[in-house]
Amino acid sequence: MITYKRTILLFLFAITSIQALKGQDVEVQLSKKGYSREGLAVRALTDTLTCKNVPFKIFPYKSLRRVAIDPTQASYERVIDGKMDQKNWVWFANEYKLDTSRISKTKVVRNYVHVASGIDANGIKYVSVDANNNRDFSDDKIFSFDLKSSQKNYPEIMVSIDYFDGQLLKSTNIPIMIDAYGITFPSANYPNKTDKDLDLTIFKLYQDYSGKLKIGKEEYNISVVNQKQCYELPNFFIEVQKVEPIVNSFMKFAYTSKDTISIRYRNYMFKEFQRGKLKLTYVGSKSYAGAELNTPAPPIEEVELIKNSSFSLKKNSGKYILIDFWGSWCNPCIKAIPDLKKAYEQFKGKVEFVSIAYDKLQDKKKLENLINQNNMTWHHVFDNMEAGKQSISNAYKVQEFPTTILVDPKGNVVFRSVAKEGLESASQYLTTIFKGK
Repeated sequence: MITYKRTILLFLFAITSIQALKGQDVEVQLSKKGYSREGLAVRALTDTLTCKNVPFKIFPYKSLRRVAIDPTQASYERVIDGKMDQKNWVWFANEYKLDTSRISKTKVVRNYVHVASGIDANGIKYVSVDANNNRDFSDDKIFSFDLKSSQKNYPEIMVSIDYFDGQLLKSTNIPIMIDAYGITFPSANYPNKTDKDLDLTIFKLYQDYSGKLKIGKEEYNISVVNQKQCYELPNFFIEVQKVEPIVNSFMKFAYTSKDTISIRYRNYMFKEFQRGKLKLTYVGSKSYAGAELNTPAPPIEEVELIKNSSFSLKKNSGKYILIDFWGSWCNPCIKAIPDLKKAYEQFKGKVEFVSIAYDKLQDKKKLENLINQNNMTWHHVFDNMEAGKQSISNAYKVQEFPTTILVDPKGNVVFRSVAKEGLESASQYLTTIFKGK
């Protein structure tokens, strides 16, 4: 599944509060929820003289590694080192939507934290992190891990780093978690088993917050993740999840603090987050609610990709319509094609199927080949990825692929979910609808 979601470690729960509405602006009281974590690449070093007193010298297996706390800064330093040209860097940053507002044009040495790992003769793994970033391990703690034991431990420590805030280089301490059991790269990337065994994963931790928002009769879970805890992040995530009683229906949307946040028929902008209170400013209403459950589906009037005839959502009203959002670049979408074909054969004549391909213009031919090769004989519409806010996917608030949406005969969204499991749940929903008919 392609998604904006991060792995959440729920260390604690707190009672959440319902916000007060002031006019059309929104205030949501949030409580500490736990932590989100960002996995960082730990890379082996051939030069072991970059740090003093590196431990584990008498062990049969040992290594010195380092981790970039800000991966975006580290990737830009490939340009500084001449390993990537500026043009390719700009493409890379745009393609992966990197926040480049805090990129230093000179190297940030203490963006990197060194990590030593070793395995003794009994197979016990040891890890030490240069937590104060003085490139000397003599004053750092050593953690041990029995990889064969069912009891796992994931130490959390504070590390000292420098970061560029867009104007000045600053210092701070941030929390990280050591995962001695995980590896950074696929197994094939390691030159040998020993190097793989010595590897580990470092996670950067962020305090998360959550609360509830009620607008009329509708209730939403609101979360703030990657907030300004570690250092002054200019951009963080606000997640909005509709609370719905429909089993297996899933509707969570992620926005950055710079985005327009769409909730039901209203648009908001982030105003501030202080002392656990999130404030959103109302910036206008809209005709459609982005295909939220129990709202009218946004109109679709497009020329079909294969048949070159027109497809109209409105003209197909009076029956159920299954909308499949996918793309030629999305491996989970392509893997789901056999299940989609199975669903189409099961409900053919009762349900109209339309696949919305969110892709680049240059990949239209690739799309057509996929459709023809897989004998996908239902409706197909091209959704220009480069259209931005004008795309069908944007109108339907699709952020994960594949996404499956069901529209009832009256034109209202009655089911929405993601991934292969979402398609399976949609099929179960339709089976219940047509049972006995």
